[in-house]
Amino acid sequence: MLEEHLAVGWEYDVEVVIDAPAEAMARCLPRAVGRLEPLDAGSSRLVGSTSNPVWYAEQLAVIPAPYRIVQCPELQEAARVLGQRLLAASEGPGRCAR
Repeated sequence: MLEEHLAVGWEYDVEVVIDAPAEAMARCLPRAVGRLEPLDAGSSRLVGSTSNPVWYAEQLAVIPAPYRIVQCPELQEAARVLGQRLLAASEGPGRCAR
């Protein structure tokens, strides 16, 4: 219950549509990021709020399915910056140290 309360009441309202069933996503996302609800058999919606869009974007990055940030321009921008950072990391020298 405490985790669920941590996901509401912050300044940035968030809505994310995920192309995967809510039951499957519940195992991937902590309840502190928001309320997960089914949209249909194959998709779900995450609703919550945050005061830290960068942190929230990092939490969403673990979702193993396509998703769209429907609401929260600040979160959309944070996700864009995170994505660019991850892409830049993939353009390294090409070999991992062992």
